[in-house]
Amino acid sequence: MRNMIPGLLILVGFTLSGCGGGTGAVGAGAGSLGMSPAGGGQTTAAQTNLVVYLSDSPVDEADAVYVTIERVEVLHDEEGARFEVLADDPQQFDLLTLQNDVNAVLGEGGFPPGDYAGIRLILADNGFNVGPQVNVPDATVLPNYIVTDGDASPLFTPSGTQTGIKLLDPFVLSEDTITELRIDFNARTSIVKLGKQDRFILKPRLTLIPVIVSGSLSGTVTSADPAAAPLGTATVSAQQDGDEVLSTRTRMDGTFTLNPLREGTYTLVVTATGFGTAVQENVDVIAEQDVGGNDFVLTASDTGSLAGLTTPGNEELTIRVEQNGHLITLDGVDPDDGTFSFEDLPVGTYDLALLDDGVEVARLTGIEVLADTVTGGLLLGVGAISGRISALVDDADIENAMIVAKQGETVILAAQSAADGTYVLAPLEPGTYDISVTATGFVAAAVNGVEVVAGNETTTDVTLEAE
Repeated sequence: MRNMIPGLLILVGFTLSGCGGGTGAVGAGAGSLGMSPAGGGQTTAAQTNLVVYLSDSPVDEADAVYVTIERVEVLHDEEGARFEVLADDPQQFDLLTLQNDVNAVLGEGGFPPGDYAGIRLILADNGFNVGPQVNVPDATVLPNYIVTDGDASPLFTPSGTQTGIKLLDPFVLSEDTITELRIDFNARTSIVKLGKQDRFILKPRLTLIPVIVSGSLSGTVTSADPAAAPLGTATVSAQQDGDEVLSTRTRMDGTFTLNPLREGTYTLVVTATGFGTAVQENVDVIAEQDVGGNDFVLTASDTGSLAGLTTPGNEELTIRVEQNGHLITLDGVDPDDGTFSFEDLPVGTYDLALLDDGVEVARLTGIEVLADTVTGGLLLGVGAISGRISALVDDADIENAMIVAKQGETVILAAQSAADGTYVLAPLEPGTYDISVTATGFVAAAVNGVEVVAGNETTTDVTLEAE
C-alpha cells in the first residue's frame, strides 16, 4: 500500500466568512458551545468566536478513511492544565470526502481574548481487541476505520490519543481582530499498514499553522500521452528537506490546491501510477495568497517492485522510499516476519530509509527498480547468512539439512537447506553468530564467529562428512 495524505484544517475567527471552499460535515454538525475553563466556572462574555474546520487529502488505494474526533480544546498553557473546551460532541468524518477546499465544521464557540498556547485534539480509540478485518456494515460502529477494495479494517490508535494530541504554537485572540489557525493532519505519515497484514495503525502527525503566515499552491497535472490529458489520480506533495509537509490528490480535471502551507520555499513532487515522477524545486508560498501556475506534464513509465526484510516484532517501523532526496512513498513493516514491499514504482534508482517511531535507524542507497521486475532480497538494518550445504566426498547437494544460528546458548534463527543445498538465515541483527549444521547420515559440523553486517549477506558454505 502506498499511503498518501489527509489534512486536518482548523480556522479560528469571528465568522465563517472568508474560508475557502464549502462545508461538508459527514457526522453531526457542531453547533455553538458554551465555553468554560477547566476546573469549572463560566467565562466572562466572549469577544471572539473560534471556528474549527476539517479538510483532507487522499490516502492512496483507500475507498474511505473514517476518523472520530471526540474533543477539541484550546490551551492556555503548554501543560494543558488550563484549557477551554471548543467541542466535546464526538463527530466522525470520512476524510476522503474532504479534499481540495471542501471543509467540514468541527465546532464553534465564544472565547475571551488573551494569550493561548495551542490546541489539543482527542481522538476516539478503537482499542486493540478488534480483529484485523471486519465487515463494512459492522465497521460503522468503530470510531476509526479504513475501507480498501470494499473491505473495512480498524484504524488502531495509540494510547496517547486518550490524553490528547497537543499542538503547541502560541497565538493571541484579540478584541475586534480576526485570528485564524489551521491544523494539518498528515495521513501519509499517520496511517501505516503493517506489511501484508490487513492491520492499520493511526499515529497522528499534526501541525498548527497561523493563517496570517500561510498560503496555498495550485496548478494542473496532465499526461504527455495522449497530449494534455488531465490526470485525476496524481498525488502532489509539498516537501521541505525531503520531509513531506502536505499533499493532495488532483481533481478529475487534473487541477490541485495545496492549502494550508506555511510561508516559505518548497519542492513539489508529483507521482501517479504508470508515470514517471516529476519534481519542481524552489516553489515559494506567500502568506495569505494562492500561488498558481504550478503545472506538470507526466510521461508514461514502466514500473517495478521492491521487497525485502528488516527487524520483525516492531509495529513502530516505517520504510520511506526516496528518490534524489525526495519522499516518493512510505509504508509499514509486517511485524510478524519483518517483510516489506512496494509495488508500481517507476523504473529508476531509489534509496530506502528505515524509521523507528519516526527516527531513521538504517538506510540502503542506489537500489535499482527494473521494468516488470521485483528487486527482492533487500536487507534494511539487518543482515543474513547464506550458503550451500554439500557432501565432503562428492560435493553432492544435501537437502533438508538443519542450519542453526546461535549467540551463546541462545538460538536466534534456524532454516533448512533446499533441494540444491542452499539456505538463507534472515533477518539477523548485525553481530557475531555460531552456526551449527546437522543432516541425516552425516556428521554434525559447526562454524563459529560468523560476522553479520547490516545490508549484507555473509556467505558460509559447509561441507559434511558421511557417518
